[in-house]
Amino acid sequence: MFLFHRRRPFIAAMCCVVSLIAAGTSRARATPPVARAMWVWGEADKQLPIWAQHRGIDTLLFEIPTVRLRAASTRTVIRGAQRRNINVWALSGHPHWAADHRAAKRWTRAVAGVEGLAGIVLDVEPYLLESWEQNRKRSIRTYLRMLRAVKKAAGDLPVMAAIPFWFDHDSYRTRTGTLASAVAERVDAIVVMAYRDEVTGTDGVAAVAGGEIGIASQTGKLALVALQTAADSLDKLTFHEEGGRALDAAIVDVERAFADQRGFGGVAVHHYRAYRELHR
Repeated sequence: MFLFHRRRPFIAAMCCVVSLIAAGTSRARATPPVARAMWVWGEADKQLPIWAQHRGIDTLLFEIPTVRLRAASTRTVIRGAQRRNINVWALSGHPHWAADHRAAKRWTRAVAGVEGLAGIVLDVEPYLLESWEQNRKRSIRTYLRMLRAVKKAAGDLPVMAAIPFWFDHDSYRTRTGTLASAVAERVDAIVVMAYRDEVTGTDGVAAVAGGEIGIASQTGKLALVALQTAADSLDKLTFHEEGGRALDAAIVDVERAFADQRGFGGVAVHHYRAYRELHR
């Protein structure tokens, strides 16, 4: 079983995906070779699957908080996406989950019972906590233990973690390597928040995300490269000012930049409502 759709010949990618299948499970622990994904925060409207299909999105990172696990709107999005061959990964997370493992595991076990999901996405961002600067080493250890706990609680569902591009910097080293490599070892895939509005150059998307793509290749995992569309105080972090055409061109450029990297899993756009605004 493959959980993501492919956009080009994928013999090499297939080998990579097959290597990630967990022995003895009914679902493949697979991740997306050349996917186009999109974050969806908040309760989605009925037009989401239609709009996503029109934009070429084949994977939704769809926020499903505990209060909406059984909601009709959740079922509508999942079923609508399935009819259009769009995979839905359940998305959630909070910085406090890095220390509150019970909350992280409780949500994971609950969402794992939702029918039709392809996987689970953690968007935790532990560096937003005060404790991160007060005792970074301890905070990192606690965060990494949380990832292992969620992976176990997810059962057969694959787990993807959202991380910033600077997790591979030397200042975030662990005993076995960088924090980016430690995260990749504990989950099935990563999505790298490489928020820049230029693909090329020393501070462009390809440069800042290259380390994580290399780590994914080395560890047999896959990494998606995330681009931002929401407004930000720093113009270089988002395509909000450049508009939809510039973003679409950048997506293609990112795919080309990493086309020969076996660890490249595709592009993810943050996020649905801001993305729609760019294409009005």
